[in-house]
Amino acid sequence: TPANSTYSFWSTLLAESNNYRVQQSEYIDAIESFNLAEIAEDMTAHKLSIQKLRKSKAQVASFVSNTATATVLVFPGNGFNMMPDVKEIQKMLSPNMNLFVLEYPGMGESPGQLTVDKLKASSAEFVDFAKSNPDIANTSLVMYGFSLGGFVATEMALANKPDALILDSTAPDIQSWINANVPILAKAVVNIEVEDSLNNVSNSSILQTLT
Repeated sequence: TPANSTYSFWSTLLAESNNYRVQQSEYIDAIESFNLAEIAEDMTAHKLSIQKLRKSKAQVASFVSNTATATVLVFPGNGFNMMPDVKEIQKMLSPNMNLFVLEYPGMGESPGQLTVDKLKASSAEFVDFAKSNPDIANTSLVMYGFSLGGFVATEMALANKPDALILDSTAPDIQSWINANVPILAKAVVNIEVEDSLNNVSNSSILQTLT
C-alpha cells in the first residue's frame, strides 16, 4: 500500500543516514563541534574572519597578519567545505603569511550550482576581494591550487600575474585526469562523457604562457 511504501522509504533513509554517521563520525563530529570564535581566539599572529562575496555569495576565509610579507590565495579541491575544512587550511599558516581561501558555489554554505562559468566568476571575484584588502598591499601574491583548484589557479594566474603559482595534485587537462583515474582493465567498458566547457580547460596550455 502507499502508506507501507512511504514507511519503508523513510525507514531505509533513516538507516542509511545512521550508517553514514557511523562511517563518517570523525568528519561529522568536526562539523558539529566547529566553533569559529574558538579558532579565532586561539590564533596569536593572525586575525581570522569569514565573509561572503557580494555577487556570488561564496564564502571566503581570511587569515591576516601584521607581519606578513606574502599573501597566499588558496583554491581548494572539489568538496571543500569551510566548516570544518578551514581548520586544515589553518595548518598552512606562518607568521609572515596572509592566507585567503575560497569556498566554491554549491559547497558548504556557498549557494548556487558548481559550473565552470560560476567557478571562474566566483574565483575572479575572490581574487579582487583579496587584492582590495589594504593589509596585503605590500606583500607578494601567491596563488595555490589543489586538485580541481589547480585548474582555477592557473586561470586566475593568467589574468592576474601573481608573483608565484603553486599547483598541487592537479592534472594537465581533463582528459589526462580521466586517463589517470580509470583503471586499465575498465577502459574497454567505461565511457566518460565530458562537457565542452571542461574539455576547453587546460593547465598545460596556460602554463606555456606564464613566466
